[in-house]
Amino acid sequence: MNNVILVGYITVPESELEEVKKALPTHIANTHNEPGCIEFNVIQHVTEPNRFDVFEQFTNEVAFAKHQRNVENSTWDALTKNVKRHYTKLKLSDLIGGCHCGKIRYQLTAYPFDGDFCHCRDCQKITGAPTSAWMDIKKSQLNWQQGEPTEYASSQAIRRGFCASCGSTLSYRSIEHDNYISLAITTLDNPNLMSPNYHIYGEQQVSWLQLTDSCKKYPRQRIV
Repeated sequence: MNNVILVGYITVPESELEEVKKALPTHIANTHNEPGCIEFNVIQHVTEPNRFDVFEQFTNEVAFAKHQRNVENSTWDALTKNVKRHYTKLKLSDLIGGCHCGKIRYQLTAYPFDGDFCHCRDCQKITGAPTSAWMDIKKSQLNWQQGEPTEYASSQAIRRGFCASCGSTLSYRSIEHDNYISLAITTLDNPNLMSPNYHIYGEQQVSWLQLTDSCKKYPRQRIV
């Protein structure tokens, strides 16, 4: 798994926003046509119009380096000289994690497609924390390398996984959507590789927790 991933965001000056938005579709299309490009997404933030969330995935370092050279020689580079970039570069092999005692270990074979903060009472009770941070993946993209969680039925449809030895909260899944699973972001060896994109069950948020991030907030489940 030598895939190279770049994840983060750019901030565009207000005076250049419209020009960047006009040029963006061509930049995305050109990148998709590059050899070695697996995925390339640049999406305008829901609540911050000057922010664009970026996700890039290339087959290897060679393909990624060629893309960087292409950008340096493009009109996109000249147009975005004043754009501020906030990126984290990683490899799929970095997406590993496990429980506190080490008896359970996992490896992801793809970058999580989404993530959230959950403020529901079930998450609060089970984790002992005011909110939980989850990352969402397909079950086929998760390899339990050592051990597997013990599951607890917190409701008729929900199964929550934990380490039977140390008690670490690891997973969340619905038996009604059996192709998907959520993992606790903080079980990654490097939890800074993934960050949540929104809050759910805000109506159950504890009153003394003050939120200052710009993630979209929903009183209950996310409305898509």
